[in-house]
Amino acid sequence: MQKTKKFRRLLAGGVAVLMLGVSVPVAAFATGDDYANDSGMVHINYNVEHGTFVENSQSSLTKNYNTDILNDADPYVSTPEVTMETGWELTGWTYSGEYEGSISAGEKIDPRNAAEYFGEYNLQVNAIVEETTEEPEEPTTGTVTIEYVCDGEVVGHGSYTGEINEYGLICFKTSELTDAPTGFTISELGDKSAKNGETVQVGVTKNEEPTPTYTITFDFYGENGEIVGSSSVETTATGDISLEQFVEMGLVLPEGYTAVEGQVWNISGSNYEITLRADVKKAEEPVEPVPTYTITFDFYTVENEEYLGSSSVETTATGDISLEQ
Repeated sequence: MQKTKKFRRLLAGGVAVLMLGVSVPVAAFATGDDYANDSGMVHINYNVEHGTFVENSQSSLTKNYNTDILNDADPYVSTPEVTMETGWELTGWTYSGEYEGSISAGEKIDPRNAAEYFGEYNLQVNAIVEETTEEPEEPTTGTVTIEYVCDGEVVGHGSYTGEINEYGLICFKTSELTDAPTGFTISELGDKSAKNGETVQVGVTKNEEPTPTYTITFDFYGENGEIVGSSSVETTATGDISLEQFVEMGLVLPEGYTAVEGQVWNISGSNYEITLRADVKKAEEPVEPVPTYTITFDFYTVENEEYLGSSSVETTATGDISLEQ
């Protein structure tokens, strides 16, 4: 902590309002045997701002005139112990009365300096206090605000926290950023630097939106209104799509049913799982075609079985058929 002296305050004589005070009766004093039988009283009053007296401190110490002042090996009067408020320091005491002076904090007052004064004697002792401030420590880390910009427009914000170097800068690579806005990719690659709390712009590009795939489920209803089956198909197609087109995409109709013509649905929007109703009808029984027979005849004479030629005929008739027929 670095102490900065803001001011030095000397308390004037007398007990001021809101000032702490302790009166100590001390015997009057003399410097030689001529005054060995003299007596008197000295009143010492201590005052201190921004502090409180410690309980049971030496501020209540009393010395008798002819025993303590002249004969005691330690005739000094101790200043009281004081607890100072945060931000304040006691550096010494100044005293005034019939004689004046000052001492540092922790020193004692020598009452023999006032030996010429007798009788009722008042000595005012005031604390010398100084205001102290604590210099804030320089931060070692800081945060830079990131503005993500696409085509000259801010599309999102982020931040980067890192160490502050000896030049007061936070340095980083844009590839380290992890909070680009959704749907955008950082396109400006390189080094950036700024002071703590400053804003840096970083370029981004918009991602291409993928073509959505729709999963469409059809519930098939027969002519009597009952469900006769269901089937699903996936497609990326949008717009108006008929049932026949869905069949071409792979939709499977219930066995024995065909599509009812004229059914069309518009496929669009962000709902990619859709359930639709489709009407189907019973398929007609297929009519088997009547077979056509191709009959070729080889002609021979009855007498000598001489070959005379051949001829063919086609017919759908079946059963017994004569040559004349």
